[in-house]
Amino acid sequence: MSQAAQLHRRLGGEQFLRTLTDPAQPYHDRDMYVFALDAAGTYRAFGGNPAKVGTRVQDIPGVAGDRLLSAIIAQAEREPGWVEYDIQNPTTGTVQTKMSFVCRLDDLYVGCGVYKTLAGR
Repeated sequence: MSQAAQLHRRLGGEQFLRTLTDPAQPYHDRDMYVFALDAAGTYRAFGGNPAKVGTRVQDIPGVAGDRLLSAIIAQAEREPGWVEYDIQNPTTGTVQTKMSFVCRLDDLYVGCGVYKTLAGR
């Protein structure tokens, strides 16, 4: 996340979003990726996966999207920190708990998550 925040300070705006999403950039690794949401829950950037840009967190299968968006916004408005939620793992198809570290950068909510079972390893 600190690299994404530095990138935001350096580039800002649309270039920041394009760079985060670019599959050639280091903002994704397996099931971890940096994302940027607007206040409506629309992905403005999605590390390594341009097809996700423009989709909504509320439409992710296996997740309570409105509740997740509210948790992300509440935490990021308070201070950078962790949110925890259940989501369908696209690799296994099972619902697992994921944790994302989120912060607010201008009018965006930026985060990066990891499945909780992997966090302790």
